[in-house]
Amino acid sequence: QGEILDMGGGMGAYAQALVERGCHVTLAEKNPDCLREVRKLGIPVVDMNTTPWSDLKGKFETVLLIEVLEHVENYRDFLKNVVDCATNKILLTVPCNDEFQKLFDAGFTYNHIAVTDHLNHFTSKNISSLFKELGCRFKIHKGSHLFPHALLALLYREMWGSFKGKLALSSLKVFHSR
Repeated sequence: QGEILDMGGGMGAYAQALVERGCHVTLAEKNPDCLREVRKLGIPVVDMNTTPWSDLKGKFETVLLIEVLEHVENYRDFLKNVVDCATNKILLTVPCNDEFQKLFDAGFTYNHIAVTDHLNHFTSKNISSLFKELGCRFKIHKGSHLFPHALLALLYREMWGSFKGKLALSSLKVFHSR
């Protein structure tokens, strides 16, 4: 198993769980408080405020992008840079908004719609279009918000399972490859 980059990994929950399973993980983050806390865990960090994308290009077998893309202003360029960092797989998760109109018509909405730091809202259709624009092979799997920790088991299985290529996942789960 190769090096893993946990892009936008926050306080390092996924990175730490993977390290405990014997994985080699580096966490990339902009938030200085998160960087400081992850350093205390002994996990290598990359400060995205000061590190150019070119320093990360092709350095990681797998890149995790778990619930990050919805927070990124220029998500197309950001994702292209993430794709360039990975030599094999990407695991991407984003909140899925496929059924938004049905819920809205019934007087409901997703709880993540009200979150003010979500700059983007994705459907399986626009995630699919995004990966096609980037020239990536991918597959999408819709997951559940009810069991978020099941993601770690799926992540581990997919990273070392039979699927070869880049992996992007979401509550839409997108499996992606060059």
